Amino acid sequence: MEFQLLGPVRAISDGRQVDLGVRKQRFVLAMMLLDANKLVPADRLVELTWPDEAPRSARGVIHTHISRLRSVLNAADAERHGVALISNGPGYMMKCDPKRIDVNKFMDLCTEAGGLRRKRLGSGCSTTRWLCGTVRRSRPSLPKRCGLV
Repeated sequence: MEFQLLGPVRAISDGRQVDLGVRKQRFVLAMMLLDANKLVPADRLVELTWPDEAPRSARGVIHTHISRLRSVLNAADAERHGVALISNGPGYMMKCDPKRIDVNKFMDLCTEAGGLRRKRLGSGCSTTRWLCGTVRRSRPSLPKRCGLV
C-alpha cells in the first residue's frame, strides 16, 4: 500500500486506487500520514480540519472519519501491508512505514540532491532543480524545509 499526498490524496493497494471517501475524510487521512507513527490528538485534528470555528459535533465527525477510514483501509488489506489506523487515548496514530508515503520519499530525494549539490556534482544541481520544481506550485514550503533554497 502506497500513499500519495503530493497532489490529490490517494491510497494505492496492489495497484488499485482505494476510495478514501469525502474531502474532509481524505484531509484527516493526510494529516495522520504527515505524522505517521505519532499520536495525533483528536483536538489537533479538529483544529486542522476547521481552522476558523469547529462545529459542536467536530470531535464526533473526526471519530466518524477515522472509523470510515479504518474500514476502507481494512477492506484494502492494509494490515497485510503493515498499515493500521489505531485509536490511542486522546487521539489516533497511523502506523505505516514512512517510505510508503510519497512526501517522505520526496523529502529523502531532496536531502540526497542537496548533498550532491553541496558536493558540486553536476547531476546533483539538475536533480535538485527538478525535484524542487515538481512541487513548488503545490507545496512551496518543502524545498525550504529540505534546505535547498
